[in-house]
Amino acid sequence: KLPSSFVEVNETMMASLFGKLLQALTSKRTPLLFFVDDLQWADPLSLALLTALIKGAGADSLHLFATDKEQRRQVVSEDDTSVMFVGSFRDNEVDDDHSLAKVLHKLASDTTVNVTNIALTRFTARTLNEMLSESLCMPIRRVSSLSKLVIQKTDGQPLHVIEFIQALTTDNMLTHSFARGWEWDADSIDICPMTDSVAELFAYKLRRLPNGVLPGLQILSCFGSQIDQHVLTFVADYDGASSVNIPAAIDVALSKGLVGRAAQLVSFSHDMIQKATIDSIDEDDLVPLLRKLAAALIKNASAVGKLNSVLFVIVDLINRVGSDATPCPKERMLFADLSLQAGLIAISVPDFAAAAKYAEVGIGFLRDDNWETQYDLSLSLFETSVLSQFSGPEGNQDQLMKRINGVFDHAKDFSDQFKTHCVWIELLSVTDASRAIEESLKALERLGEPLNLANIDFNIICNEIMKLKEQFSGERKKKLLL
Repeated sequence: KLPSSFVEVNETMMASLFGKLLQALTSKRTPLLFFVDDLQWADPLSLALLTALIKGAGADSLHLFATDKEQRRQVVSEDDTSVMFVGSFRDNEVDDDHSLAKVLHKLASDTTVNVTNIALTRFTARTLNEMLSESLCMPIRRVSSLSKLVIQKTDGQPLHVIEFIQALTTDNMLTHSFARGWEWDADSIDICPMTDSVAELFAYKLRRLPNGVLPGLQILSCFGSQIDQHVLTFVADYDGASSVNIPAAIDVALSKGLVGRAAQLVSFSHDMIQKATIDSIDEDDLVPLLRKLAAALIKNASAVGKLNSVLFVIVDLINRVGSDATPCPKERMLFADLSLQAGLIAISVPDFAAAAKYAEVGIGFLRDDNWETQYDLSLSLFETSVLSQFSGPEGNQDQLMKRINGVFDHAKDFSDQFKTHCVWIELLSVTDASRAIEESLKALERLGEPLNLANIDFNIICNEIMKLKEQFSGERKKKLLL
C-alpha cells in the first residue's frame, strides 16, 4: 500500500475544522440534523471526513487525537451529542467491495457509534392504497382500483409512482372537480403504455415540453446534476446567434418541477431527469456540443479574469470530449495545460484522486513526440501524476511506476528528475530501506553534496532524532496540526 501519512494529517485537519463548525452551529437546545444524500457516489475523501465527524473527531480539540475507546466515548456520548447524521444510498449500486460498504461495516462494528439501518422498499398494494387514500382524501376502498392500476404500471417503485400519477393528471386521466372530487379513467389508464423504467417516463415528459425548453435543459445536463448560474452566463453565446435561451428554458423547467433553484445553484430535481435529458442528445451531437461549451467557458471566463473559477468544469468537459476527438495540435496543447492547472490546484486542496485524474487527462492530450516538442508541459504533467498517485490512499502503483520511469527516461538532467527521484526514494523506503538509503546517497552526490557514511557518528544522529521526536509529540503535535 502506498504511504498516506500526509493524507491522514490533512484529513485530520479538515475533520477538525468541520467539527468546530458543527460545534458552533449546534447545542443541546438547537440540535442539528445532518443529511447526506446519494452516498453511493461519495468519493473517499468525503467518506473519510463524514466518518471522522460521526465518530466525533474535531468535535472537541481536546479529544481530537484520542486513541483509546474511553476518550472517544467522551466525544460522542449521548449527553453531549447534538448532531444526528442521516445518510441515504441506493443499495443496488453498493456491493461488498464498494468504499461505502466498507465504511458502513466499520461504523457498525464500532461500539461508540449507534447505527440504525432503515431499508426503503417498494410500495405494496396496501401501502400504496393508504398513500393514495391520504393524498386524494378518499376512503381506502374507493382508491383500491386506482392503486392496482398504478402498481401494475410502476411495480411500486416510489419515484416511478410519483411521476406516473403526475403523468395521469397531465393527460387528464386523473382529474378533480369540486362537485365530484377525484375521478379517473380506468380503461384509459389500463391501456396506457407500460414504461420499463422511470427514465422512460421522464423522457416522455421532456418530449412534451414547449419548443426551445429541451435544448436549454440539454445544455444544463452537460454539466451534471447541478451547476452554478455564473457558469451558465459564460456559455450564453456558446453557439453564436444560434444559442438557445438558457434562462428562459430554466424558468419553464422550474414551473414543471424538473429543476430547482437554490441561491446561485440550479439543479435537476432528480438525477434520473438529468440522465434522461442528456440521453436525449443525439450521440453524434454530444461531443460537438461539449466542445462548444468548453470553448465558450475558456473564452468568456478568461476575458474577465475568472478562468480559475470554472477551471474544473472546463477540464471535466474536455475530458469527456477526449483526445481522439481533438485533432488540432494547438487545442490539444491548451487542453493539456488546463488539465495541468486543475491538477496542481487539486493537489493544494489536497484532493489527490482528482489531481491524478486531471494529470492523466492532460497526458492524454500530449503529442506522440511530446518529450521533444512539449518538454516542460510533459515534465510538469508527469510530476503531478507521480505526486498525486503516490500521495493518495487509492493511488495506482502500476500507473505510478509508469510515470516515474517516464520521467527517468526522458528528463534532460538530474534537476528535472529531482522531484520524481524523491518520490522514488520514499516509495523504496517502504519495501527496501537499504536501497532507499543507497539512492539517497547517490542523489546527494549528483547534487554536489556527497555524504561519507564512514564519517558519521550514528549515536549522535539517534540522540538528535529522539530529541526531535519528543519536541513534536503531545500537545506540541496537536498545536502544529491544528
